[in-house]
Amino acid sequence: MLTHTHLSLSPFYRVIQSYNPSFPVGCHVVSDCGWRSHWVCDGAELTPVLPDWPQDIPLSLALGAIGMPGLTALYGLEEV
Repeated sequence: MLTHTHLSLSPFYRVIQSYNPSFPVGCHVVSDCGWRSHWVCDGAELTPVLPDWPQDIPLSLALGAIGMPGLTALYGLEEV
């Protein structure tokens, strides 16, 4: 079972119950399941956030500058 910690166009979740060893309780994941308070899934739709995320960098940045939008911008700058 998942619960939201941050919302954006790419919802960010924290695993609160798990039978999947790839996603232990407490890990943070990104999914495109929509905006909801809780969600049950088999893990196929989940992308884990780095387990060793630096404590001095806000986890919310995984949705912005350090996440998919930031990587898209970097690709655009480097390739275009």
